[in-house]
Amino acid sequence: MEKIDIYDKFIHNILSSKEREEFIARLENDKEFETDFNLYLFTVNGICREVYEDNLDFGLALKSFSKEQLKDLIG
Repeated sequence: MEKIDIYDKFIHNILSSKEREEFIARLENDKEFETDFNLYLFTVNGICREVYEDNLDFGLALKSFSKEQLKDLIG
């Protein structure tokens, strides 16, 4: 199983009890694995924040249009 797959399963809490225990033990005992996992979390969090900010910007941009302008844009 790819590291990213196991990271996602851990994050989404879909590992079996045994797999979860093994994952936590590996985080505690394998510093490289822990560093990679933390980097993955940081990256995913950054992507999610960027998408959220883009959605806010898009929403604000739409609110600045009048109904007539929106009709012209959308049809």
